[in-house]
Amino acid sequence: MPISPVKELDYEPVKVLCYKDNKVAISRFHYEILTYFSDISLKDGKPIVEFFSGSHTPIVYTRISENTLMGTVGRFRNSIQNDWIRMLMAIFEGICAHTIPQEYEISNTIETYEIEPGNLPDRDAELKPEEMTNVVWLGEPPSRAEIQSLGCRL
Repeated sequence: MPISPVKELDYEPVKVLCYKDNKVAISRFHYEILTYFSDISLKDGKPIVEFFSGSHTPIVYTRISENTLMGTVGRFRNSIQNDWIRMLMAIFEGICAHTIPQEYEISNTIETYEIEPGNLPDRDAELKPEEMTNVVWLGEPPSRAEIQSLGCRL
């Protein structure tokens, strides 16, 4: 969880979950939008994550094919959330079109930023799906049951 250069202690956690024997990764965008990645690439059992240029949004490497889907689901969005969702969708579209490459050098990847539960450096470091009202996904869409199991308020 690198600290953002924008705001001290602005953490963007990434969490790997299993749902019906499938590993997925979740993160967040501006504390309000849950980002969901299926078909994720793993190295030593951990997701390969890059922080998108120009922001501190974690992008989890996802296996892309011609059948890869992306989308959004959620409640009423204000204009700022709509702008954020459009930006995330543009990033995901670029990944699917291969105009945003998913190439990494092992020496340049983030090996781990594991934090023990209960030992968080700041309350904001915790990923809280129950506070999210929208999900933007890349890969296979999460089912309603899966979204509810994450605790999202959709």
